[in-house]
Amino acid sequence: MLMTDKSNKKLFIGVWTETHHELTSESRLWKHVICQAISDSYLGTDKEKLSVGKWILTEDFVAVCDLATLNSENLSVKIKEILTSKPLVARYLGER
Repeated sequence: MLMTDKSNKKLFIGVWTETHHELTSESRLWKHVICQAISDSYLGTDKEKLSVGKWILTEDFVAVCDLATLNSENLSVKIKEILTSKPLVARYLGER
């Protein structure tokens, strides 16, 4: 059962969860941005992979992870593992 309390702008799912709808949507949006970066790391062109490699080293990446409620340090390590398996990006990150 999904009901919206429009006066308080809260989303109620069942009886045990109460969360602010706008924050949930915003968090989902930023998680999709992270998912796209991971997808580009695996399947993207060399240019896209290099772009992701540069992005994970910036403060913007940390901000996006915060907005997505994800740990930026752990995530950057995992994305680096994906990227360093690609020779072009490994050279940029100094891994090989």
